[in-house]
Amino acid sequence: KVEQSEQRFQNLVREAPVGIVVLAGENLTISVVNDAYARLIGREAGELLHKDIFTIIPETETSFRHFITQARTSGQPVYLYDQPYRVFAAGKTIEGFLNVVYQPYRETDGAITGVMVLCQDVTQQVLSRKKIEEVQETARLAVESAGLGTYDVDLRTDKLNASPRLDAIFDVS
Repeated sequence: KVEQSEQRFQNLVREAPVGIVVLAGENLTISVVNDAYARLIGREAGELLHKDIFTIIPETETSFRHFITQARTSGQPVYLYDQPYRVFAAGKTIEGFLNVVYQPYRETDGAITGVMVLCQDVTQQVLSRKKIEEVQETARLAVESAGLGTYDVDLRTDKLNASPRLDAIFDVS
């Protein structure tokens, strides 16, 4: 039953749609890793096991070691959203944005022996949001430089929301 339970756990981790890696000890040795995590850093899962994480991706150490250490020493999870990352693999650069959770990994006696890292690639969402923000800023600058007044109507409440410039044009408040 213990072996079956372990196999089920391994299958869950391996098939999870988010990147998962468990880092053990102070050296942050990879004890569990799934394919989704390996793809994020341009590697194969098999080549990552039993290696220290920052030996594999040293370029990320200054950005991420602090958070891993914080989770491991405090016993509290650390959450990062829209975190930029850049790694180098096979002569190419892989970069994007991640939502990351650093979860202290506890043994049955409660002792923290590592950190489980969950990574969700949110690159497309972040790039889309940035593009929308750029378009909104361009539209705002165009309206402002043309001296236009704008308004919108909330169709649910029939309330008119006017810009200060529109109020000035019509000399109303």
